[in-house]
Amino acid sequence: MLGEVRFRQGKILGQMKALGFKLQEETMLQTLTLDVIKSSEIEGKLLNPEQVRSSI
Repeated sequence: MLGEVRFRQGKILGQMKALGFKLQEETMLQTLTLDVIKSSEIEGKLLNPEQVRSSI
């Protein structure tokens, strides 16, 4: 199972490299923003996505 996950991770990383830097950067920002928002929701805090993104 771990081997399959690593294989898929490698595939995704390869595909991201083909997308170009700007799209990679945008994807990372979206992922980080969502991670912060979801983590805060677990703690019972609701955050504004635009404010979170501007602070990243």
